[in-house]
Amino acid sequence: MDMPYRILIVEDDESIARFTAEHLRDHGYEVVIENGARSPMASFDSFCPHLVLMDIGLPHHDGFTWCDAIRRKSACPIVFLSAQDSDSDQVLAMARGADDFIAKPFSLRVVTAKIEAVLRRAYGELSPTPQDCRTTSFSNCTLDRKRMRLETTDGSADLTRTEFAASALLFDHADEVVSRSMLLEEIWEEEAFVEANTLNVTISRIRKKLAAIGSHAEIKTVRNVGYRLCDDKDADHA
Repeated sequence: MDMPYRILIVEDDESIARFTAEHLRDHGYEVVIENGARSPMASFDSFCPHLVLMDIGLPHHDGFTWCDAIRRKSACPIVFLSAQDSDSDQVLAMARGADDFIAKPFSLRVVTAKIEAVLRRAYGELSPTPQDCRTTSFSNCTLDRKRMRLETTDGSADLTRTEFAASALLFDHADEVVSRSMLLEEIWEEEAFVEANTLNVTISRIRKKLAAIGSHAEIKTVRNVGYRLCDDKDADHA
């Protein structure tokens, strides 16, 4: 992409927003700031960002509310910020469709690395290419790569980009063990910047979506190693 990536920052702390925006602009991004005192959706619609950097604690509605509003109309990547480095915040953020999570206080190096990784997954060399836009089936479940969707005859479930990346790797290696390190490297690239619980939450979300559509494909935990996509008739639940 020749044009600079556009990033919408939704953050009520003026100093954090300004400092982060200046840093990202220095790295070639276009940036718009919303302080969360009103709905950021007007800016989202007019600016059409490639990524949203969203604080959870906002004065009008929390970041989860705006994440839900964005997800109703767009798969635009969302990276959450939170002053509380708690598992519950991270789990809820990922469950609401976030692509990554950054705890405050944060270093700008971490912010830049995470944003670059998410953008590569969404738009760069790690995004689905035309030859990748095929369907892959296992058991009674199909991964539609073009639509980033899991499908069975009983229903379908849309995937976030992170969920899709993990699902694609598991479907490509169905009935094989995929190590945690392989998933982390392929999906997030920079393992050092990934919170320990992020992969667990992502796999948990995929499992729930598989169950919701009546899939017989199940993700089994291989303790201390990784995960295996298998048919539930053969799976030993971990």
